[in-house]
Amino acid sequence: MQVIYSQKELPKNILKDIQATCKEYWAKYGEDNWYESIMLNHKDFKKGLRGGNEKVYVELFDFLNHWSCHISKDRKERFRNKIPPIIKSMDSAKLPGSLEAVQIKNLPEISGFFEGLKNIKHIGATISSKILSLYRPELFMIWDKAICEFYGFANNGVGYARFMLLMRDFAIELRRRHGNKKQSLEDFLSAGERVNWIPPIAKYLDEYNWITITKGVNSR
Repeated sequence: MQVIYSQKELPKNILKDIQATCKEYWAKYGEDNWYESIMLNHKDFKKGLRGGNEKVYVELFDFLNHWSCHISKDRKERFRNKIPPIIKSMDSAKLPGSLEAVQIKNLPEISGFFEGLKNIKHIGATISSKILSLYRPELFMIWDKAICEFYGFANNGVGYARFMLLMRDFAIELRRRHGNKKQSLEDFLSAGERVNWIPPIAKYLDEYNWITITKGVNSR
């Protein structure tokens, strides 16, 4: 189990480190960023995901397989039947509006929605987090096995909810350190590279985790 940094223990240059890492991510993967393409038509994507729209589920499959999830097309109908009820339940839940607004009282629901997706056949922990993030990018984090193990959380709903709480504290501390009233933290992290869509802090933290942890593990 890796040591989890407390807010005070984060390196002094963490803001610039994350900015540089996200800039590296964008330089290598930005021109082929399927996530952003979904965000640019996010209202229609959310509606289609909730309603089981075939075109949107093809888009979802393409996104997941682009990031090596290896889901065959014959599973699309199962997803179209099983995912919408969970999405509708999320819409009726009183979830926070952003990662930084997550509270202890929200963790059972976060855990429950994660487990609801994870328990669908052929959807594991990584895909669950990706679907949650695609639906509510300002709130939910993406993770994978390497990130889960690095931070030392169980690969289940409880572990994911605790991971969300840690990332909340991470985000809050980053915004406190940034402290620039003339430029948002998100604009600072974009480093002028992103013009069509400026991601929320949860997406920047995902990119930072993926480059520094997942890519590091896979390159060994």
